[in-house]
Amino acid sequence: MTNLLHSESNATHGNLAIQHGESADVLQRTRTFLDTLGLSLSDCVLIECLHTEDITHVTRVDKAKTIPTEALLTNEPGVVLFLLTGDCFPVSYHDPVSGVVGLAHLGWKPTDKKLAAKVVSEMVRVYESDPKNIKVHIGSGISADSYVFAEAEQQGQSEWASFVHDLPSGEVSVDLVGYIKQQLQESGIDPTNISQSSIDTATSPERFSFYRSVRSGEPQARFATIVTLVN
Repeated sequence: MTNLLHSESNATHGNLAIQHGESADVLQRTRTFLDTLGLSLSDCVLIECLHTEDITHVTRVDKAKTIPTEALLTNEPGVVLFLLTGDCFPVSYHDPVSGVVGLAHLGWKPTDKKLAAKVVSEMVRVYESDPKNIKVHIGSGISADSYVFAEAEQQGQSEWASFVHDLPSGEVSVDLVGYIKQQLQESGIDPTNISQSSIDTATSPERFSFYRSVRSGEPQARFATIVTLVN
């Protein structure tokens, strides 16, 4: 059996996205964050989010690469899966029996494409995972209380009906994490094997938020999620 190392950076680590800061500063901050975990940037495989449903399997040969995909899976210890977010949900998967770990970017478009469920299906197909053994952690992201719009693209879509709520203000809120959880449970994940961060990125000073930065004018920034297998 394998164990999982999982961590999120926070605001004290600073912005870890090169597109929102000076490259040298971002790289140094990233190295500092990873060093606290006993990890190296050269061991990481970075997800370049495209808001798709793509899932990529990686091994040691992919270390230090940036891969355009929405989710990564590996069964090799020491391969560090690395994702930057700022409201979308970083969702980690771990099957300790078959020895597989995954990390997925669940913004609304990948959620709409049922990526949360497709990762489970891919673990079953490639690694013969039993969904009952898979543990899933939904990391820090924007809550339904904060994810509020005058109009939402999900309105009128039957599959989103339970997760788009009219508010007294005339606005609507979108419950991304509710839809993610439904997909996971329909894939055979035991609800007791699903955990969730309590942090709402839109309101917490502990994390960065695109939604908040657009409305407050604060500088854009992203935080990191890493997961890796350890023996």
